[in-house]
Amino acid sequence: EFPDGCEACNCHVQGSLNRICNQQRGLCVCKPFVEGRQCNRCVAGYWNLESGVGCIQCTCDPSGSVHQECDAFSGQCYCKAGVEGPSCDRCQPGYYGFSSQGCKRCEQCASPSYVCDPDTGRCMCPPNSHGHECRSCVANTWGNVFQRGCQNCECDIAGSIGQSCNAQT
Repeated sequence: EFPDGCEACNCHVQGSLNRICNQQRGLCVCKPFVEGRQCNRCVAGYWNLESGVGCIQCTCDPSGSVHQECDAFSGQCYCKAGVEGPSCDRCQPGYYGFSSQGCKRCEQCASPSYVCDPDTGRCMCPPNSHGHECRSCVANTWGNVFQRGCQNCECDIAGSIGQSCNAQT
């Protein structure tokens, strides 16, 4: 408290346009989508007060999110069952069928080498792999990793004879 009986405005540095407030009510002037007497929080559906330009709208996928609000600090949306991602826009591993009901759990596959197709829920070999227990890499791929599959060779066109590589190394 100051000698004349006034109190400090205490406007939030990142949330207010300046440090000056209304002398009668003590309300600070807030940046876009910021609220509170001291401009110290984002309005519902917005996040990132610390950006310094005002709060930013949440980008929650309407199908995968519980609602259109997100965490005020990280921007992470609140996802439905089996859904993941900052915007709740895809199925978690082991789930399929992204929809407004969330994602469904995949059935257990006959072999631990198989993975669940995120669209259909069917068991299949991981990307770029095939054969018994998905142990082989398709042409021009290498390095089969359990449940992750094989990766493209990506041979340098100028320095290699072809686009194929050793499937193990």
